[in-house]
Amino acid sequence: MNQPKEIEPAEAFEYLKRESLPLIVSFSLEEEKGYVITGKGLCYIEQVFGTSRVRLGRFSPHRSLTAMKNAGSFYATFDIEGRTYGCIMENITADRSFLICDIPGIISPFYRKFVRVEPSRKAPVLLFLSTDDHGTVSYPIRDISERGIGFVIDWIPVISNKLTCGIYVPVDNGIFILTPAVIAYNRKIQKGKGHETGLRGGDAISCGLQLFPHNEDEKKIRLYVMQRELEIRKKIQDML
Repeated sequence: MNQPKEIEPAEAFEYLKRESLPLIVSFSLEEEKGYVITGKGLCYIEQVFGTSRVRLGRFSPHRSLTAMKNAGSFYATFDIEGRTYGCIMENITADRSFLICDIPGIISPFYRKFVRVEPSRKAPVLLFLSTDDHGTVSYPIRDISERGIGFVIDWIPVISNKLTCGIYVPVDNGIFILTPAVIAYNRKIQKGKGHETGLRGGDAISCGLQLFPHNEDEKKIRLYVMQRELEIRKKIQDML
């Protein structure tokens, strides 16, 4: 894999403005009371103020501007000469049609290939695993892409590193997918940080699985992700 070259943040934003290239922005959005998901939008750089501040405008959907103002910070990704970078944008000053925020101190390579969404609480995606200590267990997942899922648990089940998992996806009246998977990560987190976990008190374990679905099953997951993205976009557009 070719490593993205290092680039100064102010230089990157000047390039994006000069070439009229968009930023893809991701921000926290409360879909229901106490249930936070990730909203996404698109905007362009309208002005760069030296190496300190930048003005962003031409938001799509337009209501994403309000969501980012309320969130207080957001994550931005962008392409420069075929390479993708990401950064956190903070210290926001908002107007009706634009945001002014700090140019970050650092931008980093962004390697994620697949779009990832959080399911609706009303229509969850469910993961089923066969464990050595508790038999078959199920979890509502936190996020899903064509090749990966994330979920939060309060204990680490005894499972093999290479496994077959079942996934219930609420698309086309509900489908059930079996796919090989491997454990991508597990790490301790504080419950309630960033996303509702459905767990109480103390610490939890954030887990991730890399999926290797059949081509036809991958298409089904992709369809769900696309439909969910449209649902979230409508949620943003309907914001007061």
